[in-house]
Order: sequence, then C-alpha cells, then structure tokens
Amino acid sequence: MRFCLVWVICTALTYAQEATPIQIDFPGHVNSECVLKFISLVEHSSFNFKQWDSDHKGIKWLKGHISYYIDTWDQDHIMAKLYFNWKQDPKHPEFLGTGTMGWANYDLKTHTLQDLYGDNLTFPLQYAHQLATCLQFCDASQTKALQARFKDQNLYTHPLKTIVGKGRAYFYSAPNKHCQINNLFLIPKDKVYLLQQQGAFAFVAFRRRNGEIVKLWIKNDRYAKP
Repeated sequence: MRFCLVWVICTALTYAQEATPIQIDFPGHVNSECVLKFISLVEHSSFNFKQWDSDHKGIKWLKGHISYYIDTWDQDHIMAKLYFNWKQDPKHPEFLGTGTMGWANYDLKTHTLQDLYGDNLTFPLQYAHQLATCLQFCDASQTKALQARFKDQNLYTHPLKTIVGKGRAYFYSAPNKHCQINNLFLIPKDKVYLLQQQGAFAFVAFRRRNGEIVKLWIKNDRYAKP
C-alpha cells in the first residue's frame, strides 16, 4: 500500500500539469504568523523535498506549491501534513485531488522535528527560536476578539488617521515588537481608522483598494496626532 501511494503521487507530479500554489489549513486559535514560522522551519529542514521534484522544476518552485494541513497544534507539539493539491486537468482525471508527501511532527518541548516514521529531521536553530518567540509573545486571541468586536460597517464612526513618518509602517499580529508581519504594511499618507490604543501600539482598520478590510496593530508613532 505504501509503495502504491508513493507511485501515484510521483506519477501525478509528472503528468497532472500543475499543483496549486501553497495553501495552509490551520486551527482558528493559532496566530497565522506563527504558522508561517513553523512552515519556514519545515522548509529549511532536512525533509527530502528533492525526491518529489520529478519534473525538475527546482526546489524553490516545489516549496511554493506544497500545501499544509495542520492536524494538531497544542502546547506540546505541532503535526502537519505536506501535500500537493492538483489543479483540474481533464486530460488526466485519474490524478485529480490531493497527494500526500509526508508528515512533519514538531515537539515544542524538545525542539525536535520528525517525519512520519519517527526519523529526526535537522534544521537551523534560528527557525526554532523564531517560532518560540512568536508563540511566547504573539497570542492571537486578543486580536481575533477585537477583529470580531469592531464591525466593518461601523468603522466610519472611529477617527480617521493618516500614516506619517518615513518608510513602511508594518502591521503586527499582536501588540508586541516581536509580532511584526514582514509582508503586510502601510506607507505614508495611507488612511486608517483608529479603533483602540494599547501601550506603544494601536489597533487600526485599513480598507484596501479591492474593498478588503485589514484590522491589525501598528505602532502608535506611525499615525498623525491631532
């Protein structure tokens, strides 16, 4: 059965055209930034990604098309399935659906990573430190509660502020300097609704051009004061 499963996955990678770009399914109580740091740890581990590159598209392409299903995330460990999610290809209907690459099991107490068979996977310790820091300082519960509390349709009742200063004004997933979201930021002259202040941070809402509303934290010194 194991041989058959591996054969189907490898064949699908060769003939099923394209796997979809990375998708991540994780429990709602988990901070998304911590999830990304866990995935970064796995990506930089000794997991044998190369064996799945049968189309020779390169490891970078491969890692950008592996999806993750976080099965377990508690105080002791994180367990995730790595899989390909195939795009629809009428020419090869037998390969539609998903194909599992393997599992990654991370022990939060011992900072060890293992595969499905219990073999240890090595990785640079800096990624374990980044994940531990995120878990320690970036609890998502407060942010999620505020996102639910401040309704999109009522944002106009809050003060509208202008982003000031030089360079990018990064969003934070929690009101802590360790929780910066590196790929999500504002620029000077952007407008945000000021929803709540807490210490050196402010919880704000920003409406993107496509209408999507982002409700997260920024530093207090990045918006104009009256």
